[in-house]
Amino acid sequence: MYFLSIDHLRTSLSEEDHSPRQDLAYLIGLFIVSATPFGSLTFTTEMTNWWDTLYSLGSIAVIIWGIRFCFRSNNEPSLFLSRFVAVGFVTAVRFALFLGIAMLLGSLALGLSAAFLDIDIPTEHSRAFTVVFLLAFFLVEILYYWRVGVQLSRVAKPELIRTES
Repeated sequence: MYFLSIDHLRTSLSEEDHSPRQDLAYLIGLFIVSATPFGSLTFTTEMTNWWDTLYSLGSIAVIIWGIRFCFRSNNEPSLFLSRFVAVGFVTAVRFALFLGIAMLLGSLALGLSAAFLDIDIPTEHSRAFTVVFLLAFFLVEILYYWRVGVQLSRVAKPELIRTES
């Protein structure tokens, strides 16, 4: 895996001396770099706290596990990248729609219950709320990769498609 030498990478790709396992390593690296706010991996500053750092490190672990799970679930390693991107996109859109609706309904329920039951909603987050919030994010990330892996395992192998038609 090349980190800084783009010339060596281009040569490797041009000569088709590139394996699906190498694609997997690059994909994991790309997700980690793009999904992790580097500022939260430093020590606590005015803008970050230990919960941010914990979330970033936990997200890296979930990304590595999730992409490796999807790679093993895929029936054809040479087609992993295209399948992962397509299935991942559709799954992400479905998750976004579901979570958007769930958050809207949850906000409405919280607002109505606060109004009718005369509950005071705290403006600052407690430690328990932060832990629940963090675990909910990890659960959603794990469920996302699990669903992508399940869908990838259901994609037929190219040989099966040719023999059935």
